[in-house]
Amino acid sequence: MSVFVALIEVIPFEGCFLNPSEFEGAMVRCYSQAKDIEDAEAKFTSHLKSLSFRIAEIEWCVDNNKVEWENPHDEEALKCVEKAISSNEVICSEFH
Repeated sequence: MSVFVALIEVIPFEGCFLNPSEFEGAMVRCYSQAKDIEDAEAKFTSHLKSLSFRIAEIEWCVDNNKVEWENPHDEEALKCVEKAISSNEVICSEFH
């Protein structure tokens, strides 16, 4: 299994911690261990739906070990990857 990372545009709906009347949408990076891209995207979608988000678009989804990052020492990203490995759960960065 690899850690996959995705940049996802989400839209909050009723019950979401982002108030839909104040936020039309947000971007978030999600991290999770998965066997392939399809498995990762399914995990991200399920997790975000559980947080009362609708997926507007998955901008990209990549195997973390098969991409050369612009900033490979980004502390937030490294922590999210580590958490995804240790918890075997979907980890989300800050919503922007």
